[in-house]
Amino acid sequence: MRKNSIPGVKVVRTKQADGSTAAYFYHRATGQRLRGEPGSPEFRQALEEADRQAEADQAPAAAVLTIGDLVSAYQAAPAWTSLKPSTRETNQFHIAAILRAFGDMTLAEAAQEPARAALLGWHAERGVEHPRDADARLSCLSRILAFAVTTGLLDRHPLPRFERAYTPKPPTVAPLPTSLRPGEVAVILAPRLLSKALAASYCDVTPARFDRWRKDGMMPDPLPGTARWDRVDIDAAIEDMKKLGKLTAPAKAAPPSVEEDPLAAWLAKKGPKPWKA
Repeated sequence: MRKNSIPGVKVVRTKQADGSTAAYFYHRATGQRLRGEPGSPEFRQALEEADRQAEADQAPAAAVLTIGDLVSAYQAAPAWTSLKPSTRETNQFHIAAILRAFGDMTLAEAAQEPARAALLGWHAERGVEHPRDADARLSCLSRILAFAVTTGLLDRHPLPRFERAYTPKPPTVAPLPTSLRPGEVAVILAPRLLSKALAASYCDVTPARFDRWRKDGMMPDPLPGTARWDRVDIDAAIEDMKKLGKLTAPAKAAPPSVEEDPLAAWLAKKGPKPWKA
């Protein structure tokens, strides 16, 4: 070992044209040429920088996590294992579709704005023919990304909400028949048991009149222990009222005869006048 050898430094000596010898110093690990002469501040600084670069080069590369790695971590966490087996079985189909589309996307890429456009485009394409399935897939991916935020793998959720492709249709209501026999409309619209207000409305009277009818025995009392009237009992009471003639409209006065003398009728109504006495 030569006396002027420096650990980690390779010395290259070359013969110059004038017959002298020049020495050049190189860092063995990085191959960088070191400035200055050994022992000088410039040389020591160059050697320290080269040593730091060598340590950084030898350090293991930071792991690059992908959506696929995130899915594996998610399925090993309670957020997944605590789900019902049937729920996990259903979501496994959505996860398989997610891995096919974005399994190799890195989490760093997922945090960027273009990733949001890619996710929404994937959702829209699937939503053309299968809107409910598209919503289920993106909802599953949104939960996985939320898990990444919770565990610190992502700083923010790239897709916290989205517009769903499936719009539930309003429930269809069967239309009423166009031709009904008397009483059928009320049967369709009214429940079997009626409150006093509904019972009065069912009879097309005010609650006060309904009470008077009940006190007069024309309407039944509520069912024992309740404040409800049986619609069937009310129907029977109405039939009884019809038989007794209590629902018959009063007869109208006969119109005056066209042959009657209007003046005579007026005089008969007024009676004799004092000056005629």
